[in-house]
Amino acid sequence: MTCTGSESNDLAIRLARHFTGRQGIIVTRLAYHGNTDLVSSASPSAFRSCQLPDWLELVDIELAHSSEDPSAAFLSQIEQAVSKLEKRGFSCAAFLADSIFSSDGVYCGPDGFIKNGIEYLQRQGALFIADEVQPGFGRTGTMWGFKHHMVVPDIVTLGKPMGNGYPVAGVVASVEIFERFNGYQGYFNTFGGSTASVAAATAVLEVIDRENLVQNASEVGHYLKTRLEAELHIIRISHESGEEGYFCH
Repeated sequence: MTCTGSESNDLAIRLARHFTGRQGIIVTRLAYHGNTDLVSSASPSAFRSCQLPDWLELVDIELAHSSEDPSAAFLSQIEQAVSKLEKRGFSCAAFLADSIFSSDGVYCGPDGFIKNGIEYLQRQGALFIADEVQPGFGRTGTMWGFKHHMVVPDIVTLGKPMGNGYPVAGVVASVEIFERFNGYQGYFNTFGGSTASVAAATAVLEVIDRENLVQNASEVGHYLKTRLEAELHIIRISHESGEEGYFCH
């Protein structure tokens, strides 16, 4: 239990590095993962004049998504990122990603297009950290955003949506990953997991279940997306035919 998504992602990177014995991290080109010194360095969307740290490598999710074969394009970028890290003397410890790529523009589908790239990394001994601060808790029509990709994360991070904005968050990983880290350094948090935090998080889970909010998000989201795509199609046809007046309507 932690307090914020920033803290969760910070701890997740530390867990991955200690477990793998590696330092390199891969994120997406416009990723944002929080405000601590460590995760700020892995959040290129927040960069202004600073440079990428040597241990960080990027993949362009928009470029992969827009290609003819998003799965192959993503896998190729992951392979290249791993190679670049190795050339700089950093083996890859983990790929840290928001599973709907919120900061990059929201790329939920096609379902499973990152699966081959994730499994490639895991075969190489690297970990997949699924940042569920934005997509988690039913917002995408499944309880967890990573389920759209049919992958099994090694570490999952949760943020303040866990408590509907109340400062409660968490990190989920295997006992093996936690035990190895605890034997080295350990982890303590004054407020993470406090009685009030647990009560807030429990209330959120109960409402999600009682009001069937995951199914509601799936149905309403599908309706909204279908209508938006239909309108976009009409606009595109109107534009191609020169009927500019449609935009005024």
